[in-house]
Amino acid sequence: MEEIHYCICGKIAKVQGKNGKWRCDKDWRHCPSNKIKYGQAGEKNGMYGKKQKSDSKKLMSIKGRGRIPWNIGVEPYNKGKTLEETNGVEEAKKIKEKRNISVTATMIKNGSGTKLRSKFLQGWYISTKTGKKLYYQSSYELAFFRILDRNDSILYFDRCRFSIPYFINGVKHHYTPDVIVKNIYYSFFIVYELKPKNENDLEVNQIKWETAFRIGYENDLFYFAVLNEEPIKDEIKKIYKERLKEKNQLLLEEYNNHAEFHNGVTNSSRS
Repeated sequence: MEEIHYCICGKIAKVQGKNGKWRCDKDWRHCPSNKIKYGQAGEKNGMYGKKQKSDSKKLMSIKGRGRIPWNIGVEPYNKGKTLEETNGVEEAKKIKEKRNISVTATMIKNGSGTKLRSKFLQGWYISTKTGKKLYYQSSYELAFFRILDRNDSILYFDRCRFSIPYFINGVKHHYTPDVIVKNIYYSFFIVYELKPKNENDLEVNQIKWETAFRIGYENDLFYFAVLNEEPIKDEIKKIYKERLKEKNQLLLEEYNNHAEFHNGVTNSSRS
């Protein structure tokens, strides 16, 4: 008769580890006892009241390079699927309504929404075409600036310096589009708004964009267009790869400086 072994959590063991102990799951982190042991909150947690030094975090980051991420080869359960396919028609409708109400309320509260953009990529870009120093508030804008700079058919581009009035429930607001462009093939200016595709259906965006299009068209001032991420996604990937390379280089230099300082202190103490 086969001997039955038990895990520390009380379940029947399935796997014997290298240390000779039996456990209920191949991955020891899935054991209920370890979840309790290593997932304690408050004073029971070993790191309670402690903070890791910035030097330690950088060293851990550098040491972790080259390791294969756990999610390599793991397909997300919702990849290539719509909300309706993953959550059902009724649940998807509730999610969209909730998202619409939340984002719309935030954007109305903050005007054009620029007050909450601190988490996005920001900085200055110097155009090789116009020589102007342009401030970008997202990776979308930076990618678009770079693409425009390389396009020979573009005569001129700049950030929009004007605002468009629009009304929501009788309350007046002002909306400033992102970029204005002059193309050699058109006699008119093109004004672009850069937005993720999932914000196209937001009510506040629809009101702003319809107003901008109507004012530009009826007054023969400009043609208004909304640009989503699809045409610029390759440039966005290039930007983040360049930023990651620069960040890794800085971390490596700091690590080398830290190691040189540490070795110098050690050698002087020995002598």
